[in-house]
Amino acid sequence: MNILQPEGRYVEYKAAKNDLPNDLWETYSAFANTQGGKIILGISEVKKRKYEVTGVINPEKRIDKFWQLVTNPQKVSVNLLDEQDIQIIDIEGKQVIEINVPEANYYQKPIYINGHKEMAYKRIGEEDKQVTDEEYKYMIVNSHDGIDNVVLKHFDIDDLNKKDILAYRSLLIEVTGEEKYADMSLQELLINLGVMKRDRLGDKKSYGLTLGGLLFFGKYNSIVEYYPNFQLDYLKKATSFEADWQDRISIGDKDYPDMNIFSFYMKVLDKLILSVENRFHLNEKMARDSYYNDISKAIREALTNSIVHAYYGSSDTIKIIDYDDYWEFYNPGDMKVTKEEFIHGGTSRVRNSVISILFRRIGFVERAGSGGPRIFDAVSRHRLKIPEIYSTDKDTTIRIWKFEPMSYYKTRSLEEQKLLKEILQSGSVTKSMALVDLKMTEHAYRTAINTLLEDQIIKKIGKSRNTKYVISYSEEGYIQSRKKWLVEYNDRLKNT
Repeated sequence: MNILQPEGRYVEYKAAKNDLPNDLWETYSAFANTQGGKIILGISEVKKRKYEVTGVINPEKRIDKFWQLVTNPQKVSVNLLDEQDIQIIDIEGKQVIEINVPEANYYQKPIYINGHKEMAYKRIGEEDKQVTDEEYKYMIVNSHDGIDNVVLKHFDIDDLNKKDILAYRSLLIEVTGEEKYADMSLQELLINLGVMKRDRLGDKKSYGLTLGGLLFFGKYNSIVEYYPNFQLDYLKKATSFEADWQDRISIGDKDYPDMNIFSFYMKVLDKLILSVENRFHLNEKMARDSYYNDISKAIREALTNSIVHAYYGSSDTIKIIDYDDYWEFYNPGDMKVTKEEFIHGGTSRVRNSVISILFRRIGFVERAGSGGPRIFDAVSRHRLKIPEIYSTDKDTTIRIWKFEPMSYYKTRSLEEQKLLKEILQSGSVTKSMALVDLKMTEHAYRTAINTLLEDQIIKKIGKSRNTKYVISYSEEGYIQSRKKWLVEYNDRLKNT
């Protein structure tokens, strides 16, 4: 009986009975350049998705040879492995070698083989594919922070939209109260903002326009001369299943022919804020909390995050979508921090430092690494469904839900809703709580619990009398709940 999981994005089997296979290194490169994965040597694919454990003869010798090659820069550009990443395991009475390849850090990519930089691979489904020119360029560019800090040749102040610079200056004066900005010439202001910098690799006495400055304030035609696929879209739609949109802002179309990042951001932010309900509720201290202000700040943080961390050299479009149930923020460019670092805050690796500073100067970014905590804390404070983060090796999506979790369970049976409401309020539910406190019958309880388990909405913890049921949290929910527990634990320590 074949119990081995199929090959896929994170698993690769290779026959290696007598020697290491040559294509092992393509898979190593592919996993390292994508999202990591596991290579198991000693398993053959006899038919499509049918596998046979053939084993490895003298696996210790094979591992010694593997270490000789993986630590040789002429074979692999970077060794990512430690001793614990390689082990000999027994499957069906035969010895195989399991190699766990982590994803490389962004500053190590691309991982290539045989001393040739063009021999870099990515994992696509269950196959290793040589990277395209665009993918290779992205990994090279992405290996650095602050990529918009470069001073451009053949672009100058005439490539910027004066109206947007003046609008920004007015906002800057309003936020800071500093009238000195009104007395500056446009060039003096742009130098002060870091939009124009000395060309230290060329004429060190002259100032040139930065890439971030062009993207932020540039005329559309000038921007697309540098980035031909430059595109930002805002859509208002009922659901993701509908093709028709109710409202749209698309850079470069007939209604918005000369937009840049700044003008797009200001128009879209206004529309997103208008989509936030203005409602209030009492918090635990019975003070009046503003849902409108908190959620407005959360979606502003998410919008800013997408624009600051986008990779503008991509052929993909930045998309900000307002659905009836949630807001979605998509940008090309992977997250340079982990989900945990994003949610907890304090760690920031900014892809576009000039753009980030321009937002910070007008108060739209308070400090680096604070956006994630603001989003998740606002949602937690108002008991909304936990935001979701989807990050691949090439793009990032953040989804902020508009309603409380129970709003998404309206289609469940009344008995299921009873259990879910209790779990959300108390953190868990037990059989005795359901029968005594919720006054459910034994049959109704069993039916509801089993249905929720089958649909993976809840999960079981403990055994026998200690059994309880909790919500099946996403990774984001787990990180946020752990963060909340740590804060509460720290508060208790302070009071002891």
